Amino acid sequence: MGNRATSKSYGEGYINDIRVEENEAGGNTLILGSAFPSNEVDWQNLENIKIAASRALDMADELYELIHSNCNLDDPVFENKNLAIYIAISAFACELYLKGMIYLENGHHGKQLKTHRLIELLECLSQCTPLDDCINSLKDEMIELDDAFQEMRYVFEYNAFNKEYLLIFDLLEETRKKSLEYVRHRTPTLLYSDGKIMVSK
Repeated sequence: MGNRATSKSYGEGYINDIRVEENEAGGNTLILGSAFPSNEVDWQNLENIKIAASRALDMADELYELIHSNCNLDDPVFENKNLAIYIAISAFACELYLKGMIYLENGHHGKQLKTHRLIELLECLSQCTPLDDCINSLKDEMIELDDAFQEMRYVFEYNAFNKEYLLIFDLLEETRKKSLEYVRHRTPTLLYSDGKIMVSK
């Protein structure tokens, strides 16, 4: 089965019941009950929101590792010919860190965050919890980078960078550090793909 067919059949659920039952052979059988929720997050269900928030933080962590593995942040301008790519990915990772923390704080009052704008997300987080001094100082400098994710995706249309885009790497470090203060909500999950079910924690 090719990637298209496999990805169409991919789904994720969670284990909602674990029990042992005696079977006909006199042994025991482990029964895993599961639920495969709808494709959309139920923004009125705090449990759903916490799981989605934790997935956002996990995705941000993976992007962070990808950036650090491939981009020399000690000298990013001269060492990385694909700098715009790493700035865009960093902005996206910052967005995921911020959204994940906001959702874990208060579920965003049951509303989905529909913005890429970093200043808006920083303001929203600051209403839930005090921001670290480093993040606060960066927030003042980030105004012109508010929409860095959107802008850097289309950087090929410009001849030069004309903003302090490297600040995004500082924000990435600080938002990641802040995210480590949060307990991530994980439940054993069932992954279904290509007719196979796997248990993942």
